[in-house]
Amino acid sequence: GRGEHKVIMDQDDRFAYVSNSYDGTVSVIDMKTLTKKSDIKIYGTPFSMDFSSKANALYVVNKEQSAIYVINATTNEVLGKIPCSKGVEKISFAPDGRLGFITNPKENTVLILDAASNRIIQQADVEESPDEVSFSDELAYVRHLKDDTIWMIPLDILGAENGKVSIIDFTGGQNPPALGSAPVAANGIVQAPGDNAVLVSNYMDNAIYYYREGMAAPSGQFKTYGKKPKAVLAVDKSIEEVSLGTYQTTARLPEPGNYDISLFLDTPSFMECFDFEVKVDEKKEKARLEKSLGSLIVTYMTLESAQPKVGQSVSITFELKESKTNETVKGLKDVRLMTMDSYGKGNKNFVAVETETKGVYSAELKFNNQGIHYIYVGCESKGLSFNNPQFLVLQALKN
Repeated sequence: GRGEHKVIMDQDDRFAYVSNSYDGTVSVIDMKTLTKKSDIKIYGTPFSMDFSSKANALYVVNKEQSAIYVINATTNEVLGKIPCSKGVEKISFAPDGRLGFITNPKENTVLILDAASNRIIQQADVEESPDEVSFSDELAYVRHLKDDTIWMIPLDILGAENGKVSIIDFTGGQNPPALGSAPVAANGIVQAPGDNAVLVSNYMDNAIYYYREGMAAPSGQFKTYGKKPKAVLAVDKSIEEVSLGTYQTTARLPEPGNYDISLFLDTPSFMECFDFEVKVDEKKEKARLEKSLGSLIVTYMTLESAQPKVGQSVSITFELKESKTNETVKGLKDVRLMTMDSYGKGNKNFVAVETETKGVYSAELKFNNQGIHYIYVGCESKGLSFNNPQFLVLQALKN
């Protein structure tokens, strides 16, 4: 549909829900077939959405109607409409999917919705312009556009209808964390992996603060090297127990080869090293060679340790192979060499001819200056330019 879009997945990642702000609809996309199943009318602007795993339903904030539409994830039908106070904007569900937190920056409140009954059951009065609610395992964190205070709401004492909402707070920096930043869909506060702590991005402070739950203020911060963070995401690569006595993590290694992995435990004290091999992906390696080296692979038979004398001829011999097939290339008539010294001077071109060994080419060079010289191979008919990274380095010595 038309307009701005927000995307929410269901609990099984089977369907994607895409809001269309101009059309006043939510599109349902089947992720298996990548086809649209339906467009659901909500008769207004779908300002924000979130999915409740407890209710197996999508909740959409209709800003014009100051209401929340509840959409059944099985039938894609509108189950009902929950009236709210005027000015509601964003909805976010706690990790267990039961309680939804709805910000109202106009009235400086956070409404709490119970997905079991589809009713607003509690209200928290917060600081000026609440704009985001995010979660740790135990707390809901309320961030504000016009105040540096971060409000924390304990999740375990919520759920009693019309019950008082207990709130504790800490400062999120020297400025309101979202001040100056354009609105973004990503969270400005996220839980730190494996810890009762959160990371708080602060746009104007050029910082990401580390707050440990129970403290009165952040205990430290990460530098952003002059950049202004709009949001933050923590990637968890910690080792976790997946079954009794079996621990697992995931890593992506950039290059093939032999590796050592060191495992260290503080309690109990333990350290051990393991070796393993990452094999070459032949298809990817061919693509890498073609991209980085060009159309031809140049294998020099003249050693870099060779040190010719100034003014004396030296034979530069090399083999040419196709990058894609690794097959020797025979019969080329336009293979040339270019030389350059370490000062970027003395550029010269030489014709290389095929030797008696097919696919092996050679040229006679003479260096007139003492010092380091670079030799490049080019072949116009094969699309190999002189600026490919396969060069030979020789040092010319004085007689």
